[in-house]
Amino acid sequence: MPIKEDFIILMPLYEDMELTDELSNWVKARTQGMISGTSVPAKTKGRFDCFCPQCHEQSTFISTETKSIVNYSYSNNRRMIKNEIFFFSYACARDERHKIEIIIKIIDKKIIKIGQIPSLADLQVKFSEKISKALGKQIVSEYGRAIGLASHGIGIGSFVYLRRIIEQLIYFAYQKALEKGSVNQEKYMKAKKIQDKIKILRKELPDILVKNTSLYSILSKGIHELTEEDCLRYYQVVKLAIDLIIEKYAASIEQEQILKNMEKEINKIHSVLS
Repeated sequence: MPIKEDFIILMPLYEDMELTDELSNWVKARTQGMISGTSVPAKTKGRFDCFCPQCHEQSTFISTETKSIVNYSYSNNRRMIKNEIFFFSYACARDERHKIEIIIKIIDKKIIKIGQIPSLADLQVKFSEKISKALGKQIVSEYGRAIGLASHGIGIGSFVYLRRIIEQLIYFAYQKALEKGSVNQEKYMKAKKIQDKIKILRKELPDILVKNTSLYSILSKGIHELTEEDCLRYYQVVKLAIDLIIEKYAASIEQEQILKNMEKEINKIHSVLS
């Protein structure tokens, strides 16, 4: 099975992976013919799609440079990959000044990522400026912390911040419902379970959250009962759900603002023509 180029981005820091034949061939294809300690253009133009933190948009990154940092090993005049450190550089297709740079180490038939910039968290916080504004600094910050913790193998801590995001969105929905007068405040305050609060605020929350209230229970169970490994195993699915909820929420905020602006302009025109 061919190796996808973005595996090197998604691979967590300091966690070793077995150097399979496929991985070994991937490295060789990008370093063939290099002299130790030199930097050369990438031999194989690997590419992958990824969020660019500087463009604030999804982009394509193309391998531009590979560097060997330590000496190669040879056996019977055959070049072998053993105890090597490699530097890989990828440039954004939108702006080649925007780069992703990775350092990996190969030792004892293991491959380990020992450095990356921008961080995995920065690359996965894929919110546009418009969505970030709708969410507010706190949610964006906590989302980044959740990704950062997961990328360093801290699953329980990641679940804490993902759950806080849901709690923040519920609070925002409650405040909005109060402004509209569409919520019974006494009934809401008496609701003990978060699932009941979500049900009361269902008209103000994204359908994905309303239909999947068990997501909050999963996060809570992860925080209080599951192991780090369990949380990391479920992390990608849980994060996908949070991503969809956030995108729906931000889209509803934007749509409301557009409607408000439209009504304001219509009223202006009406007053001029009346």
